[in-house]
Amino acid sequence: MKGICKFLFVTILAFMSGCKHDDEVGGEYFITLDNIETEQFHSTYGRGGIYWVTDSYLILNAQVENENDVKERGVYLVGIDGSAIRIVDSDVLGRYHFCFDGDVLYIRADNAEVDIINGSKDYSVEISGFVKNGESEVYSEVDCKYYKKPEGLFRVKPLSKKDGFIVNVSDEKEGGVKSFVVKGENRNSLNLGGEPLRSPARYLKFSNEYFFYDFLFWKRGCGRFSWISNVSWGVREERYCFNEWLESTSKLASATRYGVFVEQHTDKYHTGILINNLGVYKIEKKSINKSVVSPNGCFVAYGFGNYRSKRGRDDYRQVLKIFNVCKFMEESAGAR
Repeated sequence: MKGICKFLFVTILAFMSGCKHDDEVGGEYFITLDNIETEQFHSTYGRGGIYWVTDSYLILNAQVENENDVKERGVYLVGIDGSAIRIVDSDVLGRYHFCFDGDVLYIRADNAEVDIINGSKDYSVEISGFVKNGESEVYSEVDCKYYKKPEGLFRVKPLSKKDGFIVNVSDEKEGGVKSFVVKGENRNSLNLGGEPLRSPARYLKFSNEYFFYDFLFWKRGCGRFSWISNVSWGVREERYCFNEWLESTSKLASATRYGVFVEQHTDKYHTGILINNLGVYKIEKKSINKSVVSPNGCFVAYGFGNYRSKRGRDDYRQVLKIFNVCKFMEESAGAR
């Protein structure tokens, strides 16, 4: 009953406090890098996508004009000022995946004999062939590696190597699941109310937490969002609804310093929405893909552009765009 009341309170608050904002968000809260062409429609986070290196630099697959006005594809280090340094030439990699764990950029490709064009003192680059995982292993998007699952446990969510795994175990007596963190012989119980975690873990550097989301639990466009401290293993949760969003839509969620940024992909809607206890803010009304949050929790970066773009046949169909969550909330919503 307590959880239902909390959910109703948050939902009512969101629609009574000036809360559903359909007005166009001011351009001063965005950085659009038209020179950084990308395509995030088919990428999968942990094996591609966009990664923040610092609060000013990102890594992503892109197409950028060189000094001779020739477009070159590759995995790039991109600054929010529009600067771009090509790390590797993706055209010679063949089929490839890449993932960044905060210290190492892992590139796994059919052609692993590719030279690194530009290195960096801030991270290292490792190019290798594809990793063959066993049935007893599970992939961690946090560490960009496969890890052997704890023996006898199957429903696991890998965290970092330092923190171990979150395990959901059926509890027939209570009619739900019990969840706990497993690291070697150590187990820490998690208070998740008998409900399993469904999404992969995302680590939040700005708060030392892991973030999970679940859009399957609530019907017709509602969601459950969970933050789990990797210091105390305490749990906090929020449950929000997005009124017009339908149950069948595809949604991705990212935790920011001011609430949750949710992107939705359907034939009719390609939107980005920020939701928190102050309101529901429609940030983007056009197609966005693979949003990710900066280490300080203030910037959301994503591929911006429609699937049926009118760009040239050989061009990527999106550009890199960045939304300043902190500036928007502090100036427009009065948050502190």
